[in-house]
Amino acid sequence: MTRSQPLNDKLKVVPYDCVIVDNMRTMIKTRINEQSDKKAVVIGINPSVACEGKSDTTLTKISKYLYQYGIGEIAMINLFETISTEQDGIDYNQVCLLKKHEQLLKYADLIVVAWGTEDKYLDAKDNAFRYLLQWRDKVYCIQDKKGNKPRHPSRIAYTDDLVRFYAYDNRKYPVVTLCGSTRFKDEFMEAQKRLTLQEYIVISVGLFGHSGDEEVWENMDEGTLTKTKEMLDDMHKRKIDMADEIYVINVGDYIGDSTKSEIAYAKAHGIKVNYLEPHKEEE
Repeated sequence: MTRSQPLNDKLKVVPYDCVIVDNMRTMIKTRINEQSDKKAVVIGINPSVACEGKSDTTLTKISKYLYQYGIGEIAMINLFETISTEQDGIDYNQVCLLKKHEQLLKYADLIVVAWGTEDKYLDAKDNAFRYLLQWRDKVYCIQDKKGNKPRHPSRIAYTDDLVRFYAYDNRKYPVVTLCGSTRFKDEFMEAQKRLTLQEYIVISVGLFGHSGDEEVWENMDEGTLTKTKEMLDDMHKRKIDMADEIYVINVGDYIGDSTKSEIAYAKAHGIKVNYLEPHKEEE
């Protein structure tokens, strides 16, 4: 993402709409540019000391950083809502379900994952990203000059880059979905084994309608057959939603219409596309 404003190092950050109950902060907002209507939601690990009218290092630094990208208003939420300056003080049973912030996330122009690079709380992070998949086109994070991401706001430099965030940035095992014609059953099975040993979680097709599972269609009338194929096509798109990348089984660089549709869908949603064999893009 490209910066549109110079750094305003003297920016005053005055929080409002701070919701605190029993040492749990649900949300806090701040307005940083009256000339902009763009809204950002920032997702951290847990709240620190910022409250109504009082900022802290995390909120101040992310506000100055996002000011450069033309953001007018920031809402800060967290994976855990316990207020603590040390992560040892977090109540890990109090995981924030992001669905409670659905409207905030839905209408945001930008969502910034800012929970840091530590190899902790992976279940909470993965669940959060699963929920964010529906808005994945606007989910970003901050990457430092060494390529570390997602950086926590307290540890960023204002010259660090704002880049797309992908689930495997925090996953131990990235997820790959196999796509391609089911006539290539042997190649699907070989790819599944190989990628598994390369430490991927592999999602594949549920049946091979063109090579071994033809009996599935035998007793279906035309209407049922059409509905079943539409269901399978839609289901595979949902499998793509779950993936960090897709792997196309393009034997002889053959790619049918259904697979072309899946590739286009993956690209439109910012999901990486890799191929079994060299692929020549259509002009």
